[in-house]
Amino acid sequence: RAEIQSKIDEIDKKFRILIGETKAIDIRLGKYAQDVFANQIEKINELLAIFAPNILIRKISKNPKNYVTFTLNVHGNDVYLRTTGDDKYEAKYVLSEGDRNALAFAFFLAQLEIEGATEDNIIVFDDPISSFDYSRKLLTINHLFRLSRRCKQMFVLSHDLHFYKSVYDKFISSGEKSIQQIEISNN
Repeated sequence: RAEIQSKIDEIDKKFRILIGETKAIDIRLGKYAQDVFANQIEKINELLAIFAPNILIRKISKNPKNYVTFTLNVHGNDVYLRTTGDDKYEAKYVLSEGDRNALAFAFFLAQLEIEGATEDNIIVFDDPISSFDYSRKLLTINHLFRLSRRCKQMFVLSHDLHFYKSVYDKFISSGEKSIQQIEISNN
């Protein structure tokens, strides 16, 4: 019986050490995320001004679990990503699918631009225009073109043949990059 209790105590001690290490990692991760996000917010808002001019990131805070949270401002109203009890100010009710995709796209592009899309990077975009209207599609094509000048290689995957043709035309007409079409068919 004493031997079993000794093993339980040993396991409990190791468990408490792991809990402490996990909390320390959570704190470091939260601080890192907050620092990264604070550095990216200006760039994200700059990109949102292009892809979703009605959206702005307003507040950044850290919740008790050390996760970074933020508040969006949409058409002059603060919108929350979590349930607030007031449906009219929750992102899931306020943002269209195109707005949500533009927000995600702005986050991704900001990270690329801050980290620096260099000659060493290969970047893959998987259907970057899902739910975008015509004007957002054109803005996306132009942004992809500018980004392609700074990276080693870029793959743009899409099911939208009109978008693909526009991307193809933009890149071919520039004469600066080679482009290859890869068709995959179920037939």
